[in-house]
Amino acid sequence: MSMALSRIEVRKQMVVEESNTIGTAYLRAQLLPEPEKTEISRLLRQYVDVRLEGARTGNLQNVITKSEELHDRLWLQAVAVGKKVPSPFPLGCSSNL
Repeated sequence: MSMALSRIEVRKQMVVEESNTIGTAYLRAQLLPEPEKTEISRLLRQYVDVRLEGARTGNLQNVITKSEELHDRLWLQAVAVGKKVPSPFPLGCSSNL
């Protein structure tokens, strides 16, 4: 019983961490230039929908496949931003570095 409760707690923590990460990515996307801002926001919403679908249906293979496709598309958008704006986010580095 103890092992089952431990696994449930670990899984809950992973879900919380993933949702926080997605939320942070979505907020940071709002700082990006167009059209990447809109596209990345749309892809992140799709990602959440895929993850929720997987939780409802239990079809993990489908969720993994779709998640990987969305990761690839998000990465392409990140590369496009990197080419357009070398440092889209203030890094906050001090002059000592």
